[in-house]
Amino acid sequence: MSLKRPLIFLGLFAALALLYYFYEYKGGKEREAQEALEKKAVQFSADSLDRFIVIARRDSAPGADTTVLEHSTAGWKITAPFPVAADSEAVARLLSNAAGAALDRVVEDSAADLSIFGLDTPKLVLEVFPSGLKESRRLSIGNKSPGDSYIYAANAVAPHKVILLNSWVLSDLNKTVKDLRDKKLLHADRNRIGRLVSAGAEPGVTLRLEKQDEQWRLTAPLAAPAESDSVKNLLEKITGAEAKGFIDTLTVGGLKTYGLDPPQLTLTLVEQGSAALHELRFGGRDSAGNYYARRKEMDGLFLAGADLVELLKRDPSALRDMALVSQPKDKINRLTLVLPLERITAVKDSGDTWRLSEPKAARADGSKIDGLLWDLKDLKAKSFLQSPYAKVENYFKQPFLEVIFRADSTENRLTFARGADRPADSLVYVKVSRSPDVAVVDSSTAWRLVQTFDELCYRRIIEFDTGKITRVRLEFPGRTLELEKKGENWQISGPEKVKAQGWKVQNLLWDLSELKFTQVISENGADSTAYGFAAPVLKAAFWAGDSLAAGLTFADSVAGKDERCLRASGDPKIYAVEGSVFRGIPDTVEKFKPEDK
Repeated sequence: MSLKRPLIFLGLFAALALLYYFYEYKGGKEREAQEALEKKAVQFSADSLDRFIVIARRDSAPGADTTVLEHSTAGWKITAPFPVAADSEAVARLLSNAAGAALDRVVEDSAADLSIFGLDTPKLVLEVFPSGLKESRRLSIGNKSPGDSYIYAANAVAPHKVILLNSWVLSDLNKTVKDLRDKKLLHADRNRIGRLVSAGAEPGVTLRLEKQDEQWRLTAPLAAPAESDSVKNLLEKITGAEAKGFIDTLTVGGLKTYGLDPPQLTLTLVEQGSAALHELRFGGRDSAGNYYARRKEMDGLFLAGADLVELLKRDPSALRDMALVSQPKDKINRLTLVLPLERITAVKDSGDTWRLSEPKAARADGSKIDGLLWDLKDLKAKSFLQSPYAKVENYFKQPFLEVIFRADSTENRLTFARGADRPADSLVYVKVSRSPDVAVVDSSTAWRLVQTFDELCYRRIIEFDTGKITRVRLEFPGRTLELEKKGENWQISGPEKVKAQGWKVQNLLWDLSELKFTQVISENGADSTAYGFAAPVLKAAFWAGDSLAAGLTFADSVAGKDERCLRASGDPKIYAVEGSVFRGIPDTVEKFKPEDK
C-alpha cells in the first residue's frame, strides 16, 4: 500500500488537533474571559489607575460629597475636598469591590426615563481614570429595586442601559474622606523598633526602653530587664492605634488651645540600624475623654484614645520582667541547693543525664530535677525593693535556701530569706546575683525549690518493659506460682494450668516496674541475713523470652515501720519499700483467676 494515504490521514488528524486547541481549548478560555469581562459593572484593573472620584449623595444632606484620590509612587492620596493621606488598605478594598462588581441582569437596553430608576441624580457615581487611557470609566448607581436586594445602575459606555447589581455594591463603594483617609497614629514597623522614649511635660525621662541583643531592657527611670511580651503588646498598641477623629482646622489659639504647646507627653520611636524616627505628641482631652495628638509634620490634629495614653503613663515597673531566672532551662547543666543542714549538687552529663555529686554520688531522678528547673524558671517576683532597708539586709545573714546554677559557663545565685515582718506562709525575700534589687516572691513558689538529697535521688529499684514480659515466677514459702503469656493472653502454668485474668497480671507488672524505695538500709548488703534474706517471704522473677529481665526478693519487715526489706538481682543494696507493695502481690492461684460473673 502506498505511504501517501496514511500521510494524508496523519495531516488531517494534526489539523483537527490544532483546530480543537485554538478554537475549543484556547479559544474557549478566551471566550470565557471575554464573557466575564462583559459582565463587569465597570471595566478596569484595580492596580492600573492614576486617579478616581467618588461622588456620593446623602439622604440627610443637600448636594453631594465629592472625594478625589490620586496615585503616585508614594501611594494613594486624597486631593479633594482637601489634601490628606489615604488609607491604602481602605482604598484597595474599594477598588477591588468596584472592579469585581458584576451585573445580575439587564433591566432595559435603552431606558427613555432614567428618573424611574434614580439614575438622573444617582446616589453614587464612581469615575476611574486608568493609566494610559484618555477616557475615564464611570458607574452610576441609583435606587434600590423592589425587595431591596438589588440596585439599578448604568455604565457611561451605555448610559441608558439599566442593569441590576447586588445592593451591597452601594455600601461597598459609598465612601467619603472619613472612610478613606489614613487613620494610623504612626506608620512604624514594630519589629524594627530599637528604642522607645516616653517623656512627660516635666523635665526628665518618664520611660525609656532599649533593645539590646534582641532583648528589651528598661534603661530609665530604672535599669532592669523588660518583659518581652509586655513590650511587644505595648508596641502593637502603638503601631496599631487609629485616630478616633480629626481636627483639620485649628482654632485661633493654635496648638496651645489643645494642650500641645508644649505637649503633655511626647512618644518617640527609633528604628534599629537607621536614623528613622517617629514622634507623636499628646496634649489635653476633649469632652469625650480622647487626647488631642499630632505627628510632628502634621498641620491638623487627631484624637487618640485614652487607653493608649494611659498605657504610656502607667508605672514603668509594670514593664519590668518579673522572672528571676532568664536562662533557658535546657541550658542549665549544674544545680546546687544549699539548705541550713545540707548541700546538694546535681550535674548533667554529656548524655543529658542528671547525677548527684554532693553530699554523695548517686543517680538523680531526672523528672524531679526537671520539675525543680521548671519551678526555678517560673519563679516570678511580686515586686522589687530597689533600695532595701537595713532590716531586710539582715534577714539574708540567715537564708533558708540558696540556689546556685550554671548555664553554659555562667554561674548564677538566688538567696532566699524569710523576714520577721512577714508571716511564714506569706512572702519571702530573694537576692539575685548581679542585681542590686531585692525581689519579693510568694513563699509557696519558693518552698517548692526546697528539696533534700533523698527527695532528688532516683528511687526506682528495677526497670523493665512490661509489654515484653512473657513469664513470671512468684516463690512464696511452701508454694510457687508460675504464669506464662501465650500470644496476648496470660495463663497460670503452675501449680495448675488455668486461664489468668490478664489485667491482674498487667497490674502486678506495672506496680513492680514502678517500685520505689523509701530508704537504703544497707549500701553493700553484707549483713543481709539480719534482715531475713536467708528465709525470704517472696522471690519474684520476670523473663522476657529466655532472658531474665528482673528479680526481686522480699524479706523481713522494717522495725517500727510499715515497710519491707527488699533486694534486686544484680544490686548489692538492701532497700526498704512500703509494706502495701508486698501485700498487694497476689499470693494464690485464685487471686489471678478471672472473677465469676
